[in-house]
Amino acid sequence: MIDFLLWYVFIAILGWLAFPLCAAIFKHAFDRGFSVAKVVGLLLWGYLFWLGNLSGLLANNRVGVVCAILLLVVAASLMVKRFGVDHSRNWLKENRRMLIFQETVFFIAFLVWAVVRGTNPEIVGTEKPMELAFINGIYQSPTFPPNDPWLSGYAISYYYFGYLIVAALMHLLGTTSGTAFNLAIAMTFALTASTSSGLLVNLLIQKAQDLGQVIDRKKLRQILLVSLLAPLFILIVSNGEGFLEMLHSRGIFWQEQADGRTASGFWQWLDIQDLTQAPSLPLDWKPSRMGGAWWWRASRVLQDYTITGQSREIIDEFPFFSYLLADLHPHVLAMPYVLLALYAAFYVLRFSVANGSKEAQLLVYFKNPMLWFLALTTGSLLFLNTWDFPIYFGLICLAFVVPVLNLEGWGRASWIKFFSFAVTFGVACIFLYFPFLVSLSSQAGGLLPSLVFHTRAVHFLVMFFPQVMILLAWLISKVRKNFPWRKWLNTFLVGLIICLVLLVLALMIPTLAQIGPQLLSALGNGKAEDIQLLLSANQSLLGVYDAQSNGQLITLTIQKFFTQPVLVLGLLLTITLIWTYLFNQPEEKPAEGEIGQPAQRSSECFVFLVILMGALLAIFPEFFYLRDQFGWRMNTIFKFYFQVWMLWSLAAAYAVSGLIFLKSGRSKGLLTSAAVLVIGVGLVYPAFGILDKTNSFRNIEWSLDGNLYYAQSNSLDMQAIEYLDTLPYGNVAEAVGGSYSSYGRVSKLSGYPAVLGWLGHELQWRGGGTEMGSRESDIKILYETDDWETARQILSDYDIRYVFIGSMERSLYQVRESKFANHMKEEFSNQDAVIYSWAEVSLDGE
Repeated sequence: MIDFLLWYVFIAILGWLAFPLCAAIFKHAFDRGFSVAKVVGLLLWGYLFWLGNLSGLLANNRVGVVCAILLLVVAASLMVKRFGVDHSRNWLKENRRMLIFQETVFFIAFLVWAVVRGTNPEIVGTEKPMELAFINGIYQSPTFPPNDPWLSGYAISYYYFGYLIVAALMHLLGTTSGTAFNLAIAMTFALTASTSSGLLVNLLIQKAQDLGQVIDRKKLRQILLVSLLAPLFILIVSNGEGFLEMLHSRGIFWQEQADGRTASGFWQWLDIQDLTQAPSLPLDWKPSRMGGAWWWRASRVLQDYTITGQSREIIDEFPFFSYLLADLHPHVLAMPYVLLALYAAFYVLRFSVANGSKEAQLLVYFKNPMLWFLALTTGSLLFLNTWDFPIYFGLICLAFVVPVLNLEGWGRASWIKFFSFAVTFGVACIFLYFPFLVSLSSQAGGLLPSLVFHTRAVHFLVMFFPQVMILLAWLISKVRKNFPWRKWLNTFLVGLIICLVLLVLALMIPTLAQIGPQLLSALGNGKAEDIQLLLSANQSLLGVYDAQSNGQLITLTIQKFFTQPVLVLGLLLTITLIWTYLFNQPEEKPAEGEIGQPAQRSSECFVFLVILMGALLAIFPEFFYLRDQFGWRMNTIFKFYFQVWMLWSLAAAYAVSGLIFLKSGRSKGLLTSAAVLVIGVGLVYPAFGILDKTNSFRNIEWSLDGNLYYAQSNSLDMQAIEYLDTLPYGNVAEAVGGSYSSYGRVSKLSGYPAVLGWLGHELQWRGGGTEMGSRESDIKILYETDDWETARQILSDYDIRYVFIGSMERSLYQVRESKFANHMKEEFSNQDAVIYSWAEVSLDGE
């Protein structure tokens, strides 16, 4: 409990330290940026700590993190002095109810999810070991960039900023890594809750002001309570698969056949894995699954099939699943910073940095403090979860240009302003995070066409059921009166042509893959190795889809595109409706001296932009996906759909909030009932999921220490690893095994770099196996050889300081321990584990 309180108090302090800067940047916002201050505080602190370590000015220890805090204290003091103590005190006094509400939301969310994690805190399975290895590896690294805990001699090649912040909290507050892991999940949950609530408060306050309403105490209280819809939709409401699980477990739509078999045309047509199989007996409304956790299936709603009918796994996580699973993955850690980018995007739209500037020179924007703040905050997504950066960079650029185009038209001056802003914004982001970018090697390898892989509309509906139903009703209500349908039709036809062009571009890849080698041979310009490379690439492409030939692949792609067009047409309809609404509505320019976007549309315009960006993200994988180690669009769907969930959930919360302020009547009653029904469907999964994962909060040994499980199940290994942590920093040899296994446990728990950890993950992070070389076989030789000279050479080659021998090493290798005992120092031993050290290594880092 003391760790929880320490984390809460420190994060609150960071928020207050960052608030003066937020108030200066967001000076026109209703809450002056208070709702995002904690996120900004963590970001600034982590950035200063990271940059200080890179430059050698700070050390990776408690002194270093304290120095970074002191820099924040100095900056906060200067900002308060600039605005005046009395002015700041008066504003805080006038807005104390809002501030108390925001603090309460954060504290309750932090406490609730800490309790949930305390029921099953163990850091085992899925990606958790990898994430703990990063946290401990960063914590132990003598210098930055931090050493890769699973590939000695190399720095981490991953977006690790979120883990760096957790390691900094460990340094400052003395939290053990197992506890810090679970508190970080709870903290991220709470930051997402409070930040999303604050963003919706600002949207609703702006909407009320747009309508000329007075924000009195009663109105503010209403808005604050309604703002809880944002964390409800983003964090708690889940996809429709949980509701389907309930129906399936009860045997709905299943019928017994004459031959005694149980069959269902509905479930076979729906085709969601496991749900196509008859339910287990006895039938019950409570979801259950023999042989595994039923709640896992909600993250695998979509399916792709090759031409031969082979299933390709597709990940479609959503926030509640991610927190229930409790992987501390970058897409989760980045959530509060994504909301910070959304908050900034709304501010840019409402109080555009272009307003008041007649010039569009690059220097004008470079001198603008707001642009550098945007670069620091939005650019942090490069470092937190690189996939997210282009999405929110693009959203902020759209938020910038929409008011410019609406006020000044589609002329040359508007486009100069837009490109000047986008270029300076992009350059500033790259400049601030350049040290990270130059050290990152990625598995991404361009774009590949999504040919026969298309998302079924019914699967998309199950995945986004709450958001789609609510936003569909909201959009219809917005376009039914005085809508420029002719302009929309023109826009729709243009969009349709663009989709067809994208289809042609996608089909050009298998076409060129087939004729490319022939053309090179015919022209005589191709080298044999180039032709062979093209042939190999073509075979790889055919292998992804299990196609026999390029012609078969092209034919079936065209056939599937035109026989299953519902999702693409639906998304295209949404995109063109919003585009028409944004750029073809009558506008009035603001009065002289007025700041920002014309008031009557600012909140609504932002919500339309959010829906538009989500629709663009959803339609992109229907044509292309990002090439990676998996070979198909699994990761692209995962990363893009997660952001679609964030964007559309915020928009749905805004849409539902409008019902609260409608006048009483039949329409309000019907709409409210429909909204409650839709939300209820989305709450089935969390209701059953939380009870299943926590054993209904019964018969549990509550703890936040995620390493306790390993200490109890492998106590002898844990004793040795804890002792290793007291020895000087150095590389360690341990057993090498596959990903998602117990291998890599020494480096994971100690943070000392192993020669090699999870090989599959290293291949993903580095885009190939060059760096791994012969490490796996060399470690095998190190343990099994009787020849000391051979062992000594391997120790020298990999700068190995410690050799760990425990139960896993003894079971995997035929360990010849005598060579170690004769030539190395025994640092520790118990009934099962022993640690040997070797003095002839580099002493860097001591």
